[in-house]
Amino acid sequence: MKKVEIYQYLRGVVILLVLLGHSLYMAAGGGYGGFSYFDLIQGDEAMKVNNALQLFVDMIYGFHMPLFMMISGAVYMYTRKEINTIKEVGGFIFKKAKRLLIPFVLVTLFWQIPLKAVSGYFQHDIKNAMFGQLLLFGNSHLWFLVVLFIIFVAVAFIEYFNITKISIIIAGACFILGFFLEGNMALLAFQYGIWFYFGVLFEKKLRAKTETGKLYPLKALLFVIVYVVVFFVGKQFFYEGFFQYIYTIITGIVGSVFTLYTTLVFKKLSWTIFEKIGNISFDLYLYSDSINYVILLVLATYYPQIYTTGIGVFVAYIMRFLITLFGAVIVGMIVKVVKRAIRRTE
Repeated sequence: MKKVEIYQYLRGVVILLVLLGHSLYMAAGGGYGGFSYFDLIQGDEAMKVNNALQLFVDMIYGFHMPLFMMISGAVYMYTRKEINTIKEVGGFIFKKAKRLLIPFVLVTLFWQIPLKAVSGYFQHDIKNAMFGQLLLFGNSHLWFLVVLFIIFVAVAFIEYFNITKISIIIAGACFILGFFLEGNMALLAFQYGIWFYFGVLFEKKLRAKTETGKLYPLKALLFVIVYVVVFFVGKQFFYEGFFQYIYTIITGIVGSVFTLYTTLVFKKLSWTIFEKIGNISFDLYLYSDSINYVILLVLATYYPQIYTTGIGVFVAYIMRFLITLFGAVIVGMIVKVVKRAIRRTE
């Protein structure tokens, strides 16, 4: 089936935002491993630049993963097929497990854990590696795959029992329930189901109207201004307790809208680089973040002075972004070559 161009463009834009977000952190982890390199940042100038970059990253984090989930929901709706039998439920779930869970397990075992182990993340504790990464009790950027799979399982049964009309009620109830759940990253499925539903709604009701509209640059600028205002007001007054959930809904929607209109500008200008990046966004997502751990180890060991000046902090940020971007592209190409070689020998 022909892909919808706007979704490919959006994937390209959003995965670049994800990489920009992942290229700044100086600490990661929790009860199942981790590290902190914050002590490397020395001096007022370096700290000011780092804080400015952190503000930029916080603004990205206000909407980029909700938008990724909305894209998943929209693409599902575009390719949707009826699920009327238990056999079709099983087939749908198996297909999604193959697409999402197998990459999650393989990349975790053969890429994420080894690179984190090399960086000293686990402190040579294999139990922390298994519980933290495979069971998602620790910090893993691959949580999205498991969460999306859980949502697809729910979608399969919603379709089977023909209760799609109350999907928004189910998604809203799960979103509220997610406020009271913590301890495992897979539980994020309860929170992200509502974004999946918003994506379904967008494909169903709004995409055609949006793409045939006009004044994309003006709309993009307008929603950028609204997002900035909402972000700072919310950060000041509504960033704790249950109000944080309301705040995340608003920032998620407004941020997604301005990204959509900005992406439509790129599409109108035929900046196909974003579409091409969108076509390999899955590889970028799978392989990029783990490279950060090795980069940070190298910088901390051999070039700690880079974090003692403002320009050094900025250069380190851009360098991490570029290395994780091109590193993931190369790894993805290698994996594809290996897959083709394996198929030829079968």
